[in-house]
Amino acid sequence: MYLIVILFFFINMVCFDWLKFQRNKDVIYYLEMIILIMIAGLRFKVGGDTFMYMNFWEEYPTLQDFSFDFLEKTDFNVLWVLITVICKTICNDFVFFQFVHAIFVNIVFFSFFKKYTPYIFSAVFCYAVGHFLYFNTEVLREAVSVCLFMLATPSLLKKQYWKYYLLCLIAYGFHSSAIIMFIAPLLLYFRKMNLKTTIIISIIVLICSSVIYFAASSIIESLNDDVFAYKFSHYTNSEYSITGIIYQLFLCLPVGVVIYLNQKSTEQKPCFNNFLCFLFWLYVLSFTFNTIAMRFSNYMIPFYIILGLNVLMEPFQNPESISTNRRSVLIKPIIACAIVCIFFNFAYFYFNKLEVNYSMHSYTRYYPYTSVFSDDNSSVIRERNHFVSALRNHKKTIEEAEAEVEE
Repeated sequence: MYLIVILFFFINMVCFDWLKFQRNKDVIYYLEMIILIMIAGLRFKVGGDTFMYMNFWEEYPTLQDFSFDFLEKTDFNVLWVLITVICKTICNDFVFFQFVHAIFVNIVFFSFFKKYTPYIFSAVFCYAVGHFLYFNTEVLREAVSVCLFMLATPSLLKKQYWKYYLLCLIAYGFHSSAIIMFIAPLLLYFRKMNLKTTIIISIIVLICSSVIYFAASSIIESLNDDVFAYKFSHYTNSEYSITGIIYQLFLCLPVGVVIYLNQKSTEQKPCFNNFLCFLFWLYVLSFTFNTIAMRFSNYMIPFYIILGLNVLMEPFQNPESISTNRRSVLIKPIIACAIVCIFFNFAYFYFNKLEVNYSMHSYTRYYPYTSVFSDDNSSVIRERNHFVSALRNHKKTIEEAEAEVEE
């Protein structure tokens, strides 16, 4: 099913963005949006975090039974709890909640693409292949905050800060990682940064974060506190294997390429370029503080897609500039490099063995697709249930260890 959808999106990208067909363009565009909403809304046990939200759904009260004491018992932010409670009051079926979430997230993404890039089908293709499953089946709470950041972008560009910070507060009410939105306006006060400046700052970030990481590791090791050590490991979660280091480098390289190609462009807003520089710094920071940096980087992904397409598609839309524009001379090797990096990242993410069950690959959380019409006793569902059971046992073991240490 995934392959058919991706092929359909690819054909549309070629026809409308490359060959410039116009007939039924808007109809096809919104048809793609409906397809993604249906895939996300009708899914059944697709995505690791979806299992968690399904379990919590059973524990959530309706508005009639809701009390503020419930907010103290949950680890989730208040607005997420309230939205979940409201959805459960309207319809006590998790599928309804999935649809509400999918409709909001995908409408915002599609509206954002249509507003900021002429290559809307290419943007949707990149989103569908690279980030759709992640935002719609895994980081559900953070996806809402990322969407609110996109909705706040026009206010940020117009310097209507009261509107922008109002949306920041709302986003923070869904996920604490939205705190990154509060410092985003500071990037507007820098002139459009080039790759050289970005790399220099990245080196400083890497040195400082490495010093902090190894100093903190030494201190925690000397304290002999297993609970604190686990929490530190959870929030850093750094990869120092050869494959892990290559993965981190291949995250940085395509971003650096886009920054380089864009550094002499006068068409893009400095805000978008600086957001991409910030994404580069976050990917560098992920060498030492992986979990934190990658959480924050999610907010920059829509700008990465937009700016990357606007820059890389320029030579194809202006063929006469290929011989005179020195940036265009490098376009083929640059695209080849980016494809290799992206392919490796996808392969690493989807085929990496799951920590809690080394017999399972990461892709088994999503493939094959299972809907609400699927048999709950199928081998695919049983395998995913086994993964969730292993995950619960893993967390339970950690919680028991923490309780023993605290006693």
